[in-house]
Amino acid sequence: MGRVDGIDGLKYDKIIKIDHHPEMDIKAGVAWVDIEKSSASQMVSELILNTKLKLNKSIASNLYLGIVSDSERFLFKNTTYETFDTVMKLIKVSKIDFTSLYDILYNRPFSEYKFIAYITNNLTIDNNKLGYIKISDEVLKELLKDKKIKRQWDKNQKIDNDPRITKVGRFIRKTSIDEFPQFINVLKGDMSLVGWRPCTLGEWEKYGLEHRIRAAMRPGITGM
Repeated sequence: MGRVDGIDGLKYDKIIKIDHHPEMDIKAGVAWVDIEKSSASQMVSELILNTKLKLNKSIASNLYLGIVSDSERFLFKNTTYETFDTVMKLIKVSKIDFTSLYDILYNRPFSEYKFIAYITNNLTIDNNKLGYIKISDEVLKELLKDKKIKRQWDKNQKIDNDPRITKVGRFIRKTSIDEFPQFINVLKGDMSLVGWRPCTLGEWEKYGLEHRIRAAMRPGITGM
């Protein structure tokens, strides 16, 4: 059992989905989706605590970290009494040292701190108070020297714990509300409802003939 961010190209005999996001990305034979929960870790914790499943200190520690990080340290609005009650039970039952676990949340590789410094020094704020940075290919290549970050980037073109993402950005990424403006592109005729996801120039250069033929069609919202 593990975290799966999309299952394109992967095959499973059976999929059970436990998530606090709407069931949009992964279709499963069995799905337990509860958008009122703070995190999938909270849901798994409640499942273990209310059944005969075994809970050891290692599992409890990882679930605790999952709840804390996914709820932005209990700041998101879907953090409820049940969230704190679940966390309290994890600590009580497994006697985890939750104070030392916070060191894990703040540990970052040196390359990530270098990237944060780059963002700080190159941030531009326009007249509409919109902040942005331009990352050159050279800077990206330097960042991707970190093997862990490179694996994340090669898989989804995203970086876990991306220092560029603000609290608002994390909410937008989790809810995918940034996808809605694409309907405007559909109405304008630039995109269709069903079609391939638009790619960057760097991605295009890596495509083989088969994928380039597919990319000759009008791009679509579904990314299929």
